[in-house]
Amino acid sequence: MKTKHIWTLLLILFSLLFVTDILIRLFYCDTTSLSFNSQEFNNIASPIISLLGFLGVIVTILLTLNQLRKQQSSDYFKYYKEFIDNIATENPTNKNNIQFSTFELLQFHLFVMDKFWLLKENPEYLKDLSLYKADNPVRSEGKSYDTILGNVRLFYASLLILLRRYIMLINEIDNHRFLDNNHKEILFKHLYESQLGDYTSAVWLFDFEDELKEIKENLFISFIPEFKDKDKLKFFNREFYELFHLVEKNKTLNKLRQSDYTS
Repeated sequence: MKTKHIWTLLLILFSLLFVTDILIRLFYCDTTSLSFNSQEFNNIASPIISLLGFLGVIVTILLTLNQLRKQQSSDYFKYYKEFIDNIATENPTNKNNIQFSTFELLQFHLFVMDKFWLLKENPEYLKDLSLYKADNPVRSEGKSYDTILGNVRLFYASLLILLRRYIMLINEIDNHRFLDNNHKEILFKHLYESQLGDYTSAVWLFDFEDELKEIKENLFISFIPEFKDKDKLKFFNREFYELFHLVEKNKTLNKLRQSDYTS
């Protein structure tokens, strides 16, 4: 229950007490002398006292539940904040099953720029790229540039895992029953400022900078003739953009994203 609701209930209780006091004085007070009938008083006072006692119990229960909810929200808030911080500090030295640190993955624009310029220096890649985009059967396996694409595939797979973790985390926080809205907003702000902002800013650059748009359209993780959906073999494919679209739909995260562009 919100604080203003609790104060409203207390105000109602005070009003009832005040009205009761006035009624008692009207019925039992005659100028300066008090005429008191215990039976008549009990008939009037007992239901009122019972009602006030019942309302007092309800208020106490509501206050206790509200305090429990706040404590529960605080506990979950600490858990998720620590979880976000742990993701930010993950690197190959403390996690045996990852090849790149979170910091390296979120700086993906530097990685793909470096690899794409290497690929552009390879005439065989440029030739196969042109053929593949023209729907000719081309396979990258065994080609002179395939080692570079192998590194790109490994990086892409690691990045995609990280982006999906963010998607699950955002949905989990957003739909959490025991986190209050203030805690959710703080967590989203912390997640964005510590990690997601790097991702969304880089995505924006690849969407609007002409030099980087070339990379977006021409960097493939592999050439496989059997793949009819060529978008899936692009580094910047639909799966890569799922997190960006989720950020746009989230009120708090999207507000932070837009403030980055206007600042």
